[in-house]
Amino acid sequence: EEHLEKQVAVLERQLEAAAEEAGAQRELRQQLEETRDALLRCAADAAMVDKETEAASAALQRRHASAEGQRAALELRVEGLECQLRGVSEEIDGHRTEFEEQRIAHQSAASRVHSLEMAATDGERLQAECKEYLQELRSSEDR
Repeated sequence: EEHLEKQVAVLERQLEAAAEEAGAQRELRQQLEETRDALLRCAADAAMVDKETEAASAALQRRHASAEGQRAALELRVEGLECQLRGVSEEIDGHRTEFEEQRIAHQSAASRVHSLEMAATDGERLQAECKEYLQELRSSEDR
């Protein structure tokens, strides 16, 4: 169970790192969109700027596509880590259930042993009473 808890901790750290990476990608995407908007405003001012804007826009689109690909890959990674975490959590829950069942079985066995011990004590007491009664009978017959 300790091993599984360590695995869960590692997976949680990986999940946090992936979430941070996804946040950085969102910020990069926002910055790229702001840059594209600025370039489009400049393009309205001159034909030369228009040509430069087209080139910059194409580069931004490539970056945007790359960022989208990275974001999609990060989302898949996060989903995979979440799936692993669910699997480990389910395994831990299974172990907890198994341990609880074993605890109940042990508790039941201990209760049964206690009952048997009490019955044995009662049996010994009854045996002693019977011996005493037999001795009394023998004593009265001898008289």
